[in-house]
Amino acid sequence: MSGSDVPAVQVGERVSGPQVDGEAKVSPVLRPAVRRKAIRWVWLAAVAAAVGVGWWWFAGNVCGLPIGYRIGHYDERFGISREELLSVMSEAERQWESATGQDLLRYDPDDADAVAVNLVFDDRQVATQELERLKSE
Repeated sequence: MSGSDVPAVQVGERVSGPQVDGEAKVSPVLRPAVRRKAIRWVWLAAVAAAVGVGWWWFAGNVCGLPIGYRIGHYDERFGISREELLSVMSEAERQWESATGQDLLRYDPDDADAVAVNLVFDDRQVATQELERLKSE
């Protein structure tokens, strides 16, 4: 019998041929409902594995390395000295690290890749100062 002579068989249909314990074999193709259920279990296992790997990968540390920061653009019109700014930034770093128990930030003035903290004096700051002046009058 050639491949073109094979009769069509419906999914789940009993086929004639060899019998096991007096019953005909069932087509090896899964019924649609069983197939959908199997696919759902495979997807569930894949998602569970991905979540597990993600949890394992990231749970150990919030940040792999401390994030470096430096003072970028600094405008003296804010009325704060560079030293005061560094003091405020150091205090913020200390509070974050105290809360998390991890070394999150590192002041590195010479690192060009460090996050630049910029104090930019623009129209919003002028408006804020004017509002403060009016409130004090």
